[in-house]
Amino acid sequence: VLDVGDLVVMPGIIDPHVHTCEPGHTASEGYSSATKAAAAGGVTTLVAMPLSCLPPATALANFDKLQSAEGQCRVDVAFWGGVVPGNHDELLSMLQAGVPGFKCSLIASGVEEFPHVSLQDLHMAMNGQGTHRHPTTPMNAQTFCTSGCKPDSISFSGVCADPTEYRALLDSCPDAMEVEAVQTIPDLCL
Repeated sequence: VLDVGDLVVMPGIIDPHVHTCEPGHTASEGYSSATKAAAAGGVTTLVAMPLSCLPPATALANFDKLQSAEGQCRVDVAFWGGVVPGNHDELLSMLQAGVPGFKCSLIASGVEEFPHVSLQDLHMAMNGQGTHRHPTTPMNAQTFCTSGCKPDSISFSGVCADPTEYRALLDSCPDAMEVEAVQTIPDLCL
């Protein structure tokens, strides 16, 4: 029994979607401020997205973010790798270096250095370079995070006319887009 008086003991929260912008975007949020805020809010682990830094974490050589984070972190930090067209040969080395999984976008990400993938790119990434045989990360346990879908497959009727309204954001990102993006992964696995 651990008597902590009026304090509360609870599990820490993991935030798997954090856009730390180091290196490259020094005016935006970095590891020091992101991890201090996380600790203050009960978040004990952050997983940094691969596209917010320069260069994006799409090859092992691009993991300058590891040096950027060194000495600044107040909580545990992990790093997603990124899947972009043509980098499927890089994925195994990133897995072996400790990347827990990969992020890709099926539509334009808004980051020029992190272009969206086609279904063929994603299929190659999932089957390429022996990543499915990696001993610590078998294919069925790998994490692939996708964003978006094919815009022509969604109807945008009834989109809010005022772009400053929160409703406009919700209307422009219908649930069907995310459902389709998430369904892409099991479809490719089959």
